[in-house]
Amino acid sequence: MAWGIGILAGNIIAGRLVDRHDPARVLTGPLIIAAVALALTSVATTTLVSTPAWAAVWGAALGVVVVPQQHRLIALSPAAAPILLGLNSSAIYVGMALGGALGGLAQEWLAIAPAAMGPPAAGVTTLALLYHLTTARRRAPAAPQPTPSTPEKAET
Repeated sequence: MAWGIGILAGNIIAGRLVDRHDPARVLTGPLIIAAVALALTSVATTTLVSTPAWAAVWGAALGVVVVPQQHRLIALSPAAAPILLGLNSSAIYVGMALGGALGGLAQEWLAIAPAAMGPPAAGVTTLALLYHLTTARRRAPAAPQPTPSTPEKAET
């Protein structure tokens, strides 16, 4: 429940941040927070009090990531937004499936306990952060402009 509330709060915060700031910059903070939260998993999940707090922070970081990602995709090609957002959703689900599979293999083959999976996950998140920082240096696309839904609206 705490993770879900964190996701919801992150989505709400992200909408406001993306309205005021460059979406590429908005992505940086939550990726850092997610990497730190994952690195602290084994310490943060030792008590009943700290675990929900950790889950809420991690959830909020992940909730912020989705909105600027979608905003950047729509800015690339507003006319193709439904396709781009569908592909993005598919990529997210593939990533979750691969993450679960790789985590399960790491537990099986490397005898990593589930509670110790945080640091490897933080490493993967840090790689994503480094990739983001490298690619965000390129000029971000302009904010999407509203497009009329019908030809009649375009004339007015």
